[in-house]
Amino acid sequence: MVGFGRRTVLIEQRDRGGFEELPVDRRLQKALRASFARFLDEEIPEPWVATRILRKNYLRPISFAIYLRGQRDKPNQPYYHYVQLSFSGCAGMADTSSALAAHWAEVWCKKRTEFIETELLRPYQLEPTENPALVLEPEETFIPAGEYGYASFVPAKYRAKQDADDERPVCFFMVDACWHEAHYAGLGDGANIDFEFDVVNTLNREYAELMSDGRCRCQLCMPEFDATRLDQFKV
Repeated sequence: MVGFGRRTVLIEQRDRGGFEELPVDRRLQKALRASFARFLDEEIPEPWVATRILRKNYLRPISFAIYLRGQRDKPNQPYYHYVQLSFSGCAGMADTSSALAAHWAEVWCKKRTEFIETELLRPYQLEPTENPALVLEPEETFIPAGEYGYASFVPAKYRAKQDADDERPVCFFMVDACWHEAHYAGLGDGANIDFEFDVVNTLNREYAELMSDGRCRCQLCMPEFDATRLDQFKV
């Protein structure tokens, strides 16, 4: 079974319960990483600025951790094992990048299911099950933000604001916290960084209504989206 968390992708999970961790064959680790990178190369031959930044600054140096873990309901039952791909949020500094990486891994697993099962899992005695369970952030979608990589957006948050009798400003988009840290390290504690941060402010003002349709505008989901204007955001 293929299941996904905000920063974690689970392949071939069949049960829950007690826990154990086993060493992962280096050949399997290498094959999984290579397959994911090759998939992105094939699906995105001409990357947007945001896509290049994400792959260069996040996916290439950090990639993802790979675990082989087992779970069981009771002590006298056998373990059921799964492969876990985990994308680090870098202590909260790269939560948006890690969420998008998990989203891309979800697309990879869906589009390359047969290859992953026959070429990557079964040679290591890992038998996938059916009916993937997706547990990403509800309705979380993404939009390019130039040299800041991508910004995340949750349509439900926007709709709740539209229905509420509250005039206070709300930030609907989130980029990696490292960019906030870099730009506003010298500001006082009273600074409202979300609304002084140009890229987030612009997205909030000009793209919230567009994104409220619930469609993801990352380059894998919507390659036809015109990212030209957003590509102009500079760090």
